[in-house]
Amino acid sequence: MTVIAYFITVLTWATTPLAIQWSGVGLHPLLGLSGRILIAVVLVRVLLRVLNISIQWDRLAVKNYMSGGLGLAGGLAFVYVGAAFIPSGLISVLFGLSPAVSGLLAHYILGDAAFRPLHWVAFALALLGLGVLSYEQLLVDMSALMGVALVLVAVFLFSLSGVLVKRYQLESHVISQTYGTLLFSLPVFLVLGLPHIAEAQWELVPVNTYLAIVYLAVAGSIIGMLSYFYILRMLSPASVALVTLMTPAIAMLLGALFNNEQVHAMTLVGVLFILAGLGLYIWENLGAQEAMLENASVVPASPVIPAKAGIHAGK
Repeated sequence: MTVIAYFITVLTWATTPLAIQWSGVGLHPLLGLSGRILIAVVLVRVLLRVLNISIQWDRLAVKNYMSGGLGLAGGLAFVYVGAAFIPSGLISVLFGLSPAVSGLLAHYILGDAAFRPLHWVAFALALLGLGVLSYEQLLVDMSALMGVALVLVAVFLFSLSGVLVKRYQLESHVISQTYGTLLFSLPVFLVLGLPHIAEAQWELVPVNTYLAIVYLAVAGSIIGMLSYFYILRMLSPASVALVTLMTPAIAMLLGALFNNEQVHAMTLVGVLFILAGLGLYIWENLGAQEAMLENASVVPASPVIPAKAGIHAGK
């Protein structure tokens, strides 16, 4: 189940940047974002009623919902505005920075183990790849710097949100957790989006815009969030954030095929660096986990208590 949820998360995140750009054609980006979240809240509420799932409202649950809302409201708002300045593929590329940010935040907030030397080498390779991918885009249009800055703010908020959700982890149903996060985020989206209703020219809005909003509501805000919260419960924040190292190549390919975004040789070089960093990071994580298991299984025998009894006593 974890593998399926991980795959769905990768696919959703890879298609989301392009859908975000399409959802802003003919509409202010924040208005399209508000519509997306409003639709998602209604659909998830119906799902809760149909499945007879209760919603948890204790103090821990509220902290969890607020933590998730930080990444959803803050992250998406900055992404939607920044998407107007940079290609959809570059959005996914910039989010490839989140493993490093998540790992560092998890170390200081959750007390996770510090990075090993090869972790830093892996992140250096990934950052080098991200730099190669970004360089050509920034040369084409200097206004892209604003878009990059906005998306980087979103990366930080998203990473912080993931770590805090892990800190205030719930045992409730993942659909209930998704609904709580959406509900706590909704007022922020309405405040940001409603002022732009008057300026919208609805008769000029293409059908693709509405389809993109619905897709983002269903796939991005419901299916994607359910998968994300599920793997966040099962895996460490840094491991979950590794999804963002897998999506840039897919997102750029989709942008080239459906949005006429150019992919050059430098882009391919950057992708190779990112994949190399991802492979090294995973390999180092596996080695660290195996070492921990070996250390946990070897318990020195006490001179008084037999080794086997000592193992049970330590549990």
